[in-house]
Amino acid sequence: IPYGSALGALHGTAGPGLGAAALRSAPGAEGHGLRFGDLLRRAVAGSSFLGVGPQIGGGELGFWGRGATTGFSGASEDFALDGSMTSVQLGADWTGVWMTAGLMLSQGGGTGEYRQGGVRGEVEMTLSSVVPYLGYQVGERVSLWSAVSVSVGDLSLEHVGGDATEMDLSMRAFGAGGRGEVYRGGGAFTLSVVSDVFAAGAETDPVPGLPDVQAGASRFRLAAEGAWTRDLPGGGRLANRTELGLRVDGGDAEEGVGAELANATSLSGAGLTAELEGRRLLMHADEGFSQYGVSLHLAWDPMPQSPTGPVATLRRAWGIDSASGVGRLYGMRDLAAFGAAPAGAGRAALEVGWGVIWLRDLYVLTPSLSAGAAGGAREAGLGLRLSPSEHNGADFSAGFGATWNETSGRPGAPSGGGAGRGGTAGFELTFRLRW
Repeated sequence: IPYGSALGALHGTAGPGLGAAALRSAPGAEGHGLRFGDLLRRAVAGSSFLGVGPQIGGGELGFWGRGATTGFSGASEDFALDGSMTSVQLGADWTGVWMTAGLMLSQGGGTGEYRQGGVRGEVEMTLSSVVPYLGYQVGERVSLWSAVSVSVGDLSLEHVGGDATEMDLSMRAFGAGGRGEVYRGGGAFTLSVVSDVFAAGAETDPVPGLPDVQAGASRFRLAAEGAWTRDLPGGGRLANRTELGLRVDGGDAEEGVGAELANATSLSGAGLTAELEGRRLLMHADEGFSQYGVSLHLAWDPMPQSPTGPVATLRRAWGIDSASGVGRLYGMRDLAAFGAAPAGAGRAALEVGWGVIWLRDLYVLTPSLSAGAAGGAREAGLGLRLSPSEHNGADFSAGFGATWNETSGRPGAPSGGGAGRGGTAGFELTFRLRW
């Protein structure tokens, strides 16, 4: 289980951190019609909501939920398995000045295909997970986090032309980490040390005629991160962040010691922002294991001090998510962010919007359009966001988004008759109200 997002596995699904760290859309429906269950699964797979409030005990309550369809695959000498799983995740957390504590519940189900020797069959799986998580800020320079996942479910294997075999499935995972700023010098330079440890395991009950599954993976990472910023004439800013990390992998996935290098450079000014980010696995004891990722992000906002007017963003990415696997963990305030696929990872995406004054100068209404592509998938979306203007003291904002994602199906799926293509409708609702 690669690290990509350690908490992806803690979700109790084959999360976005598995393999190439990319969420894959649900496979296309066979034939010319769609059953209600297919439509419901596709709608859930791309939907999410987020709500914040009220204030309790000096902190803020948050409620969130999301649906996701992810791919899973694995192989040994005489056994191979691949498929997809759709899950619904609901969470709630409390965030204070120095601490975030929450709980996530997940329910998922999926289907796939397996091959054992010359025998082929289908697999169905259900999985329920409970994930408590905690983040703590120790002063201004040290932060800690941890999460635990316990999952139970059922696994059914059905040979072609044979009977189904059912077995119980259990999974467990643990992740913890910390970040500490060890030096803050002139010129806005900082030096930090970040580290995390992750372990996961899965097992099934023994079934006559099939080997029982007992698998596990672990990872320890330690990295040094240097960052600096410099103000430029005319109000611009140049920033750079470099990370060099050591990793030790164990278990049934990659094994051995490796080293990673990541760098991000950004330049902003005159309403334009450009950021180039990349990371690469420099070396690893497992010679067959390699990773790299590069991403480019361009943003245009001619009036950054005002919520009105045009805005546009363009993202292009190659390889894996180029953001620091460790660093991403410390820029997120709740587990909902961990569950989401990294923005723009492995894809090209364009989004444009325009903010206008609405309701007697009390609110800003921002409609937006987006388009993206990744491999055999294409996505189009529209959004609408409502936020208070500078003349409105209300602490309320809301947004709605809808997307349509069309894929060419799983690799190896038949391409004729439309059977290999499918679409996923996604809906997103966000709101913030403090009372």
